[in-house]
Amino acid sequence: MILGQRQEKSHIWSDASGGYGCGTWDLPSEEWIQLAWGEVDRRDRMAEESILAKELVPIVIACAVCGGTMDRQGSDG
Repeated sequence: MILGQRQEKSHIWSDASGGYGCGTWDLPSEEWIQLAWGEVDRRDRMAEESILAKELVPIVIACAVCGGTMDRQGSDG
């Protein structure tokens, strides 16, 4: 990156299902990540979690996988 050149801001779209799993899309890296709850939770404990906790999972995954491409200047630029 050239000094003073602005990178495109990162945008994350995510969704979670109470019973199936979750997914997230990161732009500009164009990463799609999909996860079934059974893939990480063989004992089906996620079925007992609130939808709020399930909605956070794809956001955390997107930050872990795509974090290097995200804008570090914050929303104010």
